[in-house]
Amino acid sequence: DRLARFFQGPEAPAAAKPAAGPELAKAQHWTYLPKVAWTAAGTPIDYEVPEQDRTWYAFHRSWAEQMAARDAPDDDQRLVMVEVGEDQESMWPTLRPGAVLVVDRGREGKGITALEEVRQGRIYLCRPGDEGITAKYVTVDRRMGALVLSSDNPDRERYPPLLIPLRGLELQRVLLGLVGHVGQDLAPRARPRRGHGDHKGDRPSKADLASMIGKVK
Repeated sequence: DRLARFFQGPEAPAAAKPAAGPELAKAQHWTYLPKVAWTAAGTPIDYEVPEQDRTWYAFHRSWAEQMAARDAPDDDQRLVMVEVGEDQESMWPTLRPGAVLVVDRGREGKGITALEEVRQGRIYLCRPGDEGITAKYVTVDRRMGALVLSSDNPDRERYPPLLIPLRGLELQRVLLGLVGHVGQDLAPRARPRRGHGDHKGDRPSKADLASMIGKVK
């Protein structure tokens, strides 16, 4: 029923999209979210890109308000679309290569700025050090004093949990945005080329994390 309500109402304009980014959210009943490159997901959106090179997704305005906040459709830096690359297998099978993610980057696209904003166990777009941008399950372990980034892929040798000390952490540099919705092909696919198992991997236990405490740098 909720999905049906989102698809009711005036038909989304097929081609008449405003040229300037801030004008996109002013279209009646609809808001347009830009698709950005995976590597650009943590940077301000560049609306100087030629229009023929832009990709936009139309969503009902009420959906965008539910997704993030009432002011989200008017904040042209907040909600973006990101496609999971063909070599991005750390969150398989939950996020498959080619999946399109709706990411809430917070007000003005500034990322997650306080630990109180972190939703335990949810998927975030992250930048853990020099390893580039990736999607991970995120939990805050105050006992260990660390931010725990976990993969879904059961191959723990390739995708071990990442522990980031909370002390001195500039959170918005690590947590770029909350992954709120996913669009992907549900057709059966082969498992990752180098992965193992055919089920959702277990997240690390407290004992596993405790054994890694010496690896927190």
